[in-house]
Amino acid sequence: MARMEEGVTKAAAKYTEGYEALVHLKGKRYAPEFQKLDKAHLNTHGSRPTREETAAKKKKTKTAPISWIWAAGGQADGVELHDSMRVEWAKARARKERWNEEVELLREEMKRVMRSLK
Repeated sequence: MARMEEGVTKAAAKYTEGYEALVHLKGKRYAPEFQKLDKAHLNTHGSRPTREETAAKKKKTKTAPISWIWAAGGQADGVELHDSMRVEWAKARARKERWNEEVELLREEMKRVMRSLK
């Protein structure tokens, strides 16, 4: 988890440096599809959800629109966007399956501990 956060931080710093150089050399109007990167734009899926996100999840509503990052560097057509969302879905499903497996292993381990203490 820490390595992922470190990688995101490095990538964000690299992007910010490039963005600032572009703005300094050409101005903000040169490439309007690129924006200043805020902490809110970074989503590592490993961070704890806020209360609002948790409440929205319970209501099954979407909390945020698709980030501008997905379309930066050119116009993302429907196919590209669909493919990238499929990748994100597959990653999320794999995370869910790993957590389900972890829960099963912990339950089995708890049963064995209880048996060994009898």
